[in-house]
Amino acid sequence: MNDDGSVDFDSSGGDNNNAPAFGGRFGILPFANSTFEVGLSGYTGRAGDVSAFSNAKVTLFVIDLSYIKQTTFGIFDLKGQYNNQKVSDEVYPGTVITLQDFNNNTSASYLQLAYRFPDSNFELANRISNLNVPNEVVWGADQTRYTVTLDYWLNWNAVVKVGYDFINNDDNVLGVTFAMGL
Repeated sequence: MNDDGSVDFDSSGGDNNNAPAFGGRFGILPFANSTFEVGLSGYTGRAGDVSAFSNAKVTLFVIDLSYIKQTTFGIFDLKGQYNNQKVSDEVYPGTVITLQDFNNNTSASYLQLAYRFPDSNFELANRISNLNVPNEVVWGADQTRYTVTLDYWLNWNAVVKVGYDFINNDDNVLGVTFAMGL
């Protein structure tokens, strides 16, 4: 937990508060062909260290979905996710207003539709995402982003993406990304 109310999940320095945190994910594949999955995730635990924010608690809730449909016209891939993070009410000296007490809830979501051409490694993807942060925070701002990409799949777990992000605050971005899953 930081003085500005942001939460840092870096545990490389070891346990900072001697309090366990609990989390997990439960996924459901309701169809026998495994084309649709819905997942629920959660996490709860103390966020502060033994001295600062020792009673601060963070709770996260996530729901996600994935639907893939293969047709003679290509493959359609729909994905979405909603995240909600609630941090207990605390006084954060590192915020914009000295000793501000605010409702420290953050939420984020996205919905993505991709179309993969038949017998091809090329894919078109569209994504809309949204981030809502607490008012008056110094570590972020509300944001809505619409992304369009042309992807090339090198193999089943490696992709090169060329895309353009339209961002609500006019910081539009053209980018190239390489991603690989293990």
